[in-house]
Amino acid sequence: MAERPSRNPVNWARAIADWICSDREDYREFRKRRATADHRNCRRICVWLWIFAGAVIAIWPEVAVIIGTVLATTFLCFALLDR
Repeated sequence: MAERPSRNPVNWARAIADWICSDREDYREFRKRRATADHRNCRRICVWLWIFAGAVIAIWPEVAVIIGTVLATTFLCFALLDR
């Protein structure tokens, strides 16, 4: 019996991205890098950074703190995940 395609839109979006980008070398390298333990650890660190940033924003809900915290957290996560 053939396997039914998933109705989850995330799976469809990933399948479309895989189909469009399958011949690109940088996309293949990205998929390989995502599968490594180092990348998973960096993603875990990013999740904890965002949790900490949310706590900081909850403690000091001022516009300057919100903007600074979001920008700093985004920069740190991009830097961690783009090694």
